[in-house]
Amino acid sequence: MKTNRSILTLIALLVILLGLAACGPATSDLIVVNDSSADFCAVYLSGAEGVDIGGNLLGSEQIAAGNTYTIEGIEAGVYDARFVPCDTASFEENTYENLDLTTDIEYTLFDE
Repeated sequence: MKTNRSILTLIALLVILLGLAACGPATSDLIVVNDSSADFCAVYLSGAEGVDIGGNLLGSEQIAAGNTYTIEGIEAGVYDARFVPCDTASFEENTYENLDLTTDIEYTLFDE
């Protein structure tokens, strides 16, 4: 009887540990609405310490003028964001400080 209880305890512990491992870090989506007249070729995020968290989040994609683009699976947190137009000679970057990505958020790009 004691052996069965020990086995059940071990199984319960294993189920709990597997459940915790499956949770992973919380993520959010950044929905970018491009209401500007420029196409955007790059989106960069940096953490609170100003450290770049990776490369261009668009990869080889673009956010064309008038379109919406969703960047999925960003680790939840607060970031500074840079939105870089494809034509940097004619259009300025859009920047946003303290972008709260603890939940999904929609950010709209406008002409300045």
